[in-house]
Amino acid sequence: MKRSALLALVGSMGLLAACNQPAPKAVAPAPQPAPAMAPAEAPVAASGGAAQLTKEGLSACADVLRGQGFVITEKEIDRPLYEFDVIKDNQEWKVKMSSDCEIVLQKLD
Repeated sequence: MKRSALLALVGSMGLLAACNQPAPKAVAPAPQPAPAMAPAEAPVAASGGAAQLTKEGLSACADVLRGQGFVITEKEIDRPLYEFDVIKDNQEWKVKMSSDCEIVLQKLD
């Protein structure tokens, strides 16, 4: 587009006003606080309060899985979750559960 056509569209006063505007100032982002680091062996907080991953909890969650028809081949505490290798309907699954025995991850292995 030619300059004269642009002037006709914007108008000489509008173009001058646009050219005489100060450049916007750069604004630095606000500093963010560093995230708090939890100790590696701290108890895992559950929705019902603080809870620890224990062997008794591992057995209780295993009972929940057995009640759903799974056969448990291996179980372990893998902080912050309980981890199970299970079989159901001739398919091998990997299941991870929270400290209150809710399934967090369930996938075919």
